[in-house]
Amino acid sequence: MAKAGKEAKVKVGSDDMGGSSTWGFTPGTTSIDITAHQDGYEQILMLFKNGAGSITAFYDDADAAQQAMITAWSILMTVTLKLYLDDTKFWSFDAYVENMAFAAPVSGAVTVTFNFRSSGVITKPV
Repeated sequence: MAKAGKEAKVKVGSDDMGGSSTWGFTPGTTSIDITAHQDGYEQILMLFKNGAGSITAFYDDADAAQQAMITAWSILMTVTLKLYLDDTKFWSFDAYVENMAFAAPVSGAVTVTFNFRSSGVITKPV
């Protein structure tokens, strides 16, 4: 059954991220090419699970979750993210903030987009 995105939310550690409007997460795998010269077909070996994504929010310098993301980026440490699909189901993992993008449109609110990459175990929604 389809879910409404309005029920989604973001937690950084134990703090809800206020003003979050969009999050995206792409779980994936790392592979290496093990094709020999005369195989005729590509051969790969899957090695590690990983994930990357982004969170966009209306910027609020008093928001503890947003400040945790900025601090994590500045000192190169991970944060624990919980990306909720609804009130009870969420992806959970530690992540590094790879970069941030701030936007201040003339006709809209200031936003920040945090781009992240997982580090370690990824717990899928149950």
